[in-house]
Amino acid sequence: MSIFSKESGGIKQPLKLALGSADDWGSLTAEYVAEEREKALRTAEEAMQYAYDLILLEAQIRCTEYHAMKTEFPKNGLKYGYLNTYVRRDKNTNSMRFSQRAKISDTFTYRKNLRMSAGGYSIKSLRGSSAHDEEFYAACKTEDHYEILRKRGKDVRVAIRKVRRLR
Repeated sequence: MSIFSKESGGIKQPLKLALGSADDWGSLTAEYVAEEREKALRTAEEAMQYAYDLILLEAQIRCTEYHAMKTEFPKNGLKYGYLNTYVRRDKNTNSMRFSQRAKISDTFTYRKNLRMSAGGYSIKSLRGSSAHDEEFYAACKTEDHYEILRKRGKDVRVAIRKVRRLR
């Protein structure tokens, strides 16, 4: 099998071709190599966007697990609690947030988004908004996962922007 053939799907071993002699290139042109590079960058960008979408899915699963833990609180004689978490995509950015909710009356529910620092939610903020220790621990566990996912998501978005600049 040759390392270059337009018929067999393109350039198989570009490094070997680059370090070899011009005799190995056959009918290879700079324009064709540029087209192949563009295809590779497009494929890389699509793969990174897929990874970013998977980060959102993982965060959504963590969010659902948090709410499942909270449904167990009343069964154990505890209040459901005040902390709420939600995951969504805002303007192409994954968002993993916490808010505080409290039912004031039959018709009114108080809701306030918790402030997030650059490093995520503080323990003090989560503890102050929790109804009890179990809710606080569940929120901390979820925030630990969110913190990792936010960091990975940020890194993936930076890589996507860099690949776009190369194209």
